[in-house]
Amino acid sequence: MRGVLVSHAGILSMVYYEADTGKVHYLNAGFNTPLEEKDPLTIPGGGKASGRTALVPGFMAGVQAAHDRFGKISRQHVFAAAIELAEQGVKVSPMLAGLMQERKPVLSRLAETRRIFTRAGDTFYAKGENFRQPELAKTLHHVADQGAAFIYTGPWAHEFVAAVQREGSKITLEDMK
Repeated sequence: MRGVLVSHAGILSMVYYEADTGKVHYLNAGFNTPLEEKDPLTIPGGGKASGRTALVPGFMAGVQAAHDRFGKISRQHVFAAAIELAEQGVKVSPMLAGLMQERKPVLSRLAETRRIFTRAGDTFYAKGENFRQPELAKTLHHVADQGAAFIYTGPWAHEFVAAVQREGSKITLEDMK
């Protein structure tokens, strides 16, 4: 089973049709390679996890750019549904359960991710169970209030850089800017 993995710290591609002008706009908010990564072709692939597999995220910068250019509603409104889902939880679908099992070695490698994706006793969430992410909801609240700066120059950036550097990443706070 292969599925699309989505992350709020990942990439964003967006097509926007502007009805008033008939124009189509495209936004690619991909990731960047850290400035100090001198040999990106040696970044481990094949599902091998390390800090070097974490790249500079583009998703929230893309959301911010899209909102700045085209937004007509508040950021709080834009993030409201995602925050609610993270707080209240979602029923684990067969696909999500399968992806968690497929990625089990990566998701259980660090205590931080194991805590998010498992129930008490280190058992991964199963089909039909409610999967809540209160920490994600808190982060999204901050982004809704402060914008993408929270992710790129605020507390989240500092925690992210420290965490991935402990695992061998070359990402710095300068990269996050």
